[in-house]
Formats: sequence, structure tokens, C-alpha cells
Amino acid sequence: MNKGIVFSLDAMIALLLAVIITTFIYVSIEQSSSNYDELFLHKSAVDVLTVLREDRSLEVFNNASVYSFLDSLPVQFCANLTVYDFNDRIVYNALKSKCTTEGKIVGTSRRVFIVNSTSVYLGEVKMWYG
Repeated sequence: MNKGIVFSLDAMIALLLAVIITTFIYVSIEQSSSNYDELFLHKSAVDVLTVLREDRSLEVFNNASVYSFLDSLPVQFCANLTVYDFNDRIVYNALKSKCTTEGKIVGTSRRVFIVNSTSVYLGEVKMWYG
């Protein structure tokens, strides 16, 4: 009779450990996938700033060009471009049309650029799934 109780207790402990390990693995995988979403959005935001900088749209604050580019992003992306001056005041803001509030996962990128060799600005793009 004692051998049956020890065997049952041993099986219960093994089952409990298996459940704990499985739960730990599931939680780890779930957390790492959300980090990839944020990283992907960050890389996309870097690309948006790079394209707008190379296009010179940031230097001249070309409204039509900026909105045209933001609206040409894939439909699942929302983006907000904000440009700050040297005193941290907002001098330009553009939000992709049909986008409202920020999502739960946001990728942000910032880039400094110079206009006319005299003025320093900071461009910031926030991207999320819309």
C-alpha cells in the first residue's frame, strides 16, 4: 500500500513540474513576440524618417509630399510625424489620414536634421498598427 502512495505522489509532483515548465515556456514566447512587433515598428519608423530626409520633405516641410508619403504606407500602419525645433517646440505635425489614437504597441524613431546649415530640428515618427 505504501508503494502505491509514493508512486502516486511522485506522479503528481512530475505533473506539477510539467505544468509549471509549460506555463513558463508559453509566457516567455508570448512576451518575446510582442518585442518583435515593437522592433518591427521601430525599424519601419526609422525607414520613414530616412525616406523623408532623403526626399528633402523634412527640410522644406512640404505638406503635400509628407502627407502623400504617409498615406502611401500600408493600410495596417498608422504614423505620426512630429518635428521639434532647437527649443523643443513643435513646429510641424502630420498624422496619416484615417488614423486616430496610438495603439498598444508603438515604435518610435528620432532623427536630427539641419535646414539651411543654420537651423537644427528633431524629427520624430511614431508608428502603430491601425
